[in-house]
Amino acid sequence: MTALLLLGAGALDLLLGDPPRPTHPVAAIGRLIARLERLLWRDARLPGVLLVLTVLAATVGGSWTALRLLAPGLPPRSCWPCGG
Repeated sequence: MTALLLLGAGALDLLLGDPPRPTHPVAAIGRLIARLERLLWRDARLPGVLLVLTVLAATVGGSWTALRLLAPGLPPRSCWPCGG
């Protein structure tokens, strides 16, 4: 089953490719980081910690939400990287 899923995912990637840049998740995370740096940058540690925690929360929360909305039938354990 895993090999079949891997082959199917590879075929879909070859067929469809990556989404356009503005909607690509990595591009969105980069824009978030750039905005937060402009807003929070100080010569201190706390703003950097806030930036990292905010980006992590947005990334994990967004991934968890997307998995729950797009694949509601998945058992909770299948989303363990996103907080299950």
